[in-house]
Amino acid sequence: MKKENIPEEMIVKPGEEDFYVRLGYKLRSARSKLGLSAEEIAKHIGITTDLLDKYEKGILAIPVYHFIPILQFMGFPEELENLK
Repeated sequence: MKKENIPEEMIVKPGEEDFYVRLGYKLRSARSKLGLSAEEIAKHIGITTDLLDKYEKGILAIPVYHFIPILQFMGFPEELENLK
């Protein structure tokens, strides 16, 4: 995905990098703990595994319209309860 094609809500703003890296780490950790593959989640919410990987690495911000379906599919894992 070229930078000019990235929706505004997915661009990580200066100063937000640490938050999205931590969020992505917690997302990947919860997914692994549940035994879910990136392919399963991506297919369920209608995105590519490449996009999910960028969310999990904190490269792109996870928009709420993807984050909520991910949480629902994963059963709202406790790893994602505290996102400070």
